Amino acid sequence: MNNIYTTRQLSILIIGISEWQGKYASIPNAYAKELSKYTDVYYVDRPYTLKDFFTRISTRKVKRIFLSYFFWKYRIVRPIEDLPQLHLISSGFIIPVNFLPPGKLYDLLQKANERITYIRLEKVFKKCNVKNFIFLNSYNPFIGNYFPASFKPLLTIYHCWDDIRYSEYIFKHGPSLEIAFMKKSDVVLASSHRLMELCKQYHSTVYLSQNAADTKLFKQEFAVKTISNAAIFNKERRYKGVIGYIGNIDNRINYHLVLQIAKGLPEYLLVMVGPESISDELFEQTKKCSNVTTTGSVLHEYLPAYLHQFDCTIIPFRYNELTKSIYPLKINEYLAAGKPVVSTCFSSDIESFKSVIYLVDAPEAFNDAIKQSIADDCESLQDRRMQFSENNTWPKRISQFNEIVSRHLTVKDNIVSQE
Repeated sequence: MNNIYTTRQLSILIIGISEWQGKYASIPNAYAKELSKYTDVYYVDRPYTLKDFFTRISTRKVKRIFLSYFFWKYRIVRPIEDLPQLHLISSGFIIPVNFLPPGKLYDLLQKANERITYIRLEKVFKKCNVKNFIFLNSYNPFIGNYFPASFKPLLTIYHCWDDIRYSEYIFKHGPSLEIAFMKKSDVVLASSHRLMELCKQYHSTVYLSQNAADTKLFKQEFAVKTISNAAIFNKERRYKGVIGYIGNIDNRINYHLVLQIAKGLPEYLLVMVGPESISDELFEQTKKCSNVTTTGSVLHEYLPAYLHQFDCTIIPFRYNELTKSIYPLKINEYLAAGKPVVSTCFSSDIESFKSVIYLVDAPEAFNDAIKQSIADDCESLQDRRMQFSENNTWPKRISQFNEIVSRHLTVKDNIVSQE
């Protein structure tokens, strides 16, 4: 397919809920990087509030936002040297409103916040001569619902990749804003089959666009010395092997199960890599086990160095309304490294991996599955897993995205020509 962006002189605006270089692996970041290979991509970084200004003014990011009010070079930067078409737009400071109940005051201040973002965006587009563009809102319905009529993307696309009703921070206002944004969009993307069902209640044109992985990155082997806290793997000498989890340590995880793994398999080292955003007594008990290590946040490019030290990887999620809509980012990263994966059976999407992972229905069988996966592991199984992950790469997902964009631009062209 021809590059539709070049042919039509199209840019792409992405507004995501993720901070550009935040603690978490980010779907909108992955889209931005891959799409920037085709055209200019303008990524609006997550805004900070006035509260952040007063409490975090000493941090580099908040200082940059402050300076962006006075100096153009701080307003738009190129964060990645080898992707010159990717532009990061530094958001202005907004009013903290999430604590407010739904109502007129919240709506008024929310509109003011959107106005702050729009004014910044308008100046950047004028300076960079952006005229024709696609608007991709990646799970951030807090920006774009109240943009003025002068904001005219050729296509508006909403990407739903989590069930916003169960998001701990944004569940209060997020669901109603998401529904409103979907209704004004031309196209909706959903990252799982369950989310597709939910989105179809509010929009007739919903496509499945599952998460993927940078398989080239995760196939690479890195020396342990590239790990900032490599000393944790010195413990490995005392154990039969290493069980690993990579991802957010949050309310999706079954901490009864994690504690069961730690206590039931004392001969293995359990390493949990990722930011902790949970206060759970069982997790605190787990961390006290002598065979358990947590690392905190790790930059995405360093994750393969940890992953290649693992003998088995796990996805110990709960089964509930939140998790049954999840297509986890980590599954394809695990497989790209050729690692055995043991997971709870928490969603229909995870079941689609049953030919290459160990799916466990009963928690009491999880430890046995871990031991079995390590015993079964061999080069042919590793190759099979890596080949399977190649079905789920970001270039393939963006190719599908480009086809959707091309199809709907053609539909709009035909409607205009008939008028």
